[in-house]
Amino acid sequence: MTGRSPQAISGWRSEGRIPPKYFYLMTEALELLEMEADPELWGMVATGVAA
Repeated sequence: MTGRSPQAISGWRSEGRIPPKYFYLMTEALELLEMEADPELWGMVATGVAA
């Protein structure tokens, strides 16, 4: 899907997140499977959200 090597994926695991540039690609693929993932996996955080 991303064209990245297994070593790159292993690096993502070590970092605890997926590079943000893959957010839309992966979330669209998950939607096709009727699944979702927390945006924090890509380092996305909500700002300016009222509690």
